Amino acid sequence: MATFSMLYHIWPLVKRTSFKTNWSDLIRPFLGLLGILFIFWELILMVFKNLPNFYIFFPALVALLVWIFFCSIMPAKDKHPDNFALYFIGGSMAVMAPTMFIYEFLWSNSIILYLSLISMFLLKIFLVWYLINLDKILCSKEEYF
Repeated sequence: MATFSMLYHIWPLVKRTSFKTNWSDLIRPFLGLLGILFIFWELILMVFKNLPNFYIFFPALVALLVWIFFCSIMPAKDKHPDNFALYFIGGSMAVMAPTMFIYEFLWSNSIILYLSLISMFLLKIFLVWYLINLDKILCSKEEYF
């Protein structure tokens, strides 16, 4: 649910951004998304029988992947200087979700938990900072780069 909420909050930026692009601009986000998909696929295969609710897990996974994709493509398309925070938000989410999944279902090691909590902490700091500056980003009429 939190991922859907984050998508809702950046939707005005998504609507404003022009996605007219060539294939070379999309290669990096797609490769990153494929890497994340591979990691999640391997994790799912390891713990498929331990998942408590498939009907909640798979829509949440799709929302997470969409969120990470938008966090990696938006700064490339809308080059406002404050959009760099989306890279940190998407990266923190891409670290936090699998590490928490590993900690919960595979390996309950404190190092994995601390890595997940640190990435969650960074995610929340950058997300709050970005949401505070979002009105300034949306009102900006300047072209960057």
